[in-house]
Amino acid sequence: MNTKYKNYSKQIQSWMSKLETTLTKELGELNESYEVQLSLLADAFDLYLKSKQAIDEKGLLIKDSRGGDVKNPAISSYNSSALFIEKMLNQFALTRMSKTKLKDQLDDEVSPIDEFV
Repeated sequence: MNTKYKNYSKQIQSWMSKLETTLTKELGELNESYEVQLSLLADAFDLYLKSKQAIDEKGLLIKDSRGGDVKNPAISSYNSSALFIEKMLNQFALTRMSKTKLKDQLDDEVSPIDEFV
């Protein structure tokens, strides 16, 4: 298992290891810019899981200081981290939609050989 994610849960370590393996197969060696993005992604996964746990434990509504029901603040963290994760996975072309879009773009490109012929 990759030691750079040792401060994260086993689940995140597993996800990040699989993600790095997939990216390395597709891209070859990962440069420093990928390392930064992967670190941000690991942080987002961590926030996502912690927010989900807080929602699971306390529910969608919690009591405010006056005893009224209010939206659990963890919902905002959960939603924003989920959106960030989706964005990052799209940037790495790791979602079905982003792979399809990339394939379509590549299919539309005319290679220099095709132009020559």
